[in-house]
Amino acid sequence: MIYYLIFSSLIFATYLRRFGPEIERFIYMFFILVLFIFTAFRFETGCDWANYIAIFSYDDAVYFFRDGGSIEVGYSFLMIVLKKLNFGFLAFNISISLIFFSGLNALAQRNINPLFFLALAFPILIIQLPMSGSRQAAAFGFLCFSSLAFIDKKPLRFLIFTILATSFHSSAILFILLMPFIWMKLTIKNMIGIGVLSLPILSFLYNSSYGDIYTQRYLEGDIASFGAYFRVGIILVIGLYFILFMRQQWEVLFPRDYQFVLLGSIGMIATFLVVLPISTTISDRLGLYLWIPALIILARIQNIPSRFRQLMLVACFASFFLMFSFWSNYSIFFARCYDPYQIKFSGIEFLKSILTII
Repeated sequence: MIYYLIFSSLIFATYLRRFGPEIERFIYMFFILVLFIFTAFRFETGCDWANYIAIFSYDDAVYFFRDGGSIEVGYSFLMIVLKKLNFGFLAFNISISLIFFSGLNALAQRNINPLFFLALAFPILIIQLPMSGSRQAAAFGFLCFSSLAFIDKKPLRFLIFTILATSFHSSAILFILLMPFIWMKLTIKNMIGIGVLSLPILSFLYNSSYGDIYTQRYLEGDIASFGAYFRVGIILVIGLYFILFMRQQWEVLFPRDYQFVLLGSIGMIATFLVVLPISTTISDRLGLYLWIPALIILARIQNIPSRFRQLMLVACFASFFLMFSFWSNYSIFFARCYDPYQIKFSGIEFLKSILTII
């Protein structure tokens, strides 16, 4: 299966960085290009393929009034522009993958071993987002830039990218609640204060038409994500591992992004303990965003001094490989959505369309 080939190649490639930074950069750029093509030019592959291609065929006026209104104007605007330019559904997938990998690349480049970062992102994030959940894939890409803005203490950039993310998937609006912590230190007192101040915003969202839609879909409806227990359970383990074994050393070695990663770890634990019992689907969607701090944590394991450091690296790859093997072999949804993988590489036709407009 092509998924095993790509994942195995990524794991092997992480050990080639010892040949020097130039070789490492070349291999990294090669793989991120391969993964971009792999997701952007897929054909009839992905759980939401039929839904997205059906929505893409709607009249322009329908986009802004789906479900009684939508704040996902970026998603609607992208489809309208592509159709006005006479681009097909392929161009939509290319655009989504471009946003996703731009954000993921920016995040990976901040780490000492971006190949390691990319390898761990493949079995869950890359397969589930740009290959299936297109709107949330774009939101994730923008939230990667939001996360970097948070770490760099640039509130305006954080706000802009979070709004852009929300314009593709409304669930990303929750990241706005992190904004005060760009200036404030993370303490129990400050968390309680922000929580109290956030109640009117959360109440407004819950009582709005968007809250009604989410309540009907994910709380009162039949939509459930049974794999959420598994996927959210993984980020729970990562969050607990950081707080129990990495937190103190991280604060000393990486003070710049310590608060962001600590907030993310608390979010991972809270998602499992609080959100998952209420709605598996909401916790699953929120959990995908929490892979941003989770990947940062995993990618830094090799930089935290420990006699078990090499063992932890092997354990990361082994556990992810076993998890992916179990999912790909025993999940009905994987067999239905991703197997067999098909590609329709029409890059020449797409470039020809761009040149015509220029």
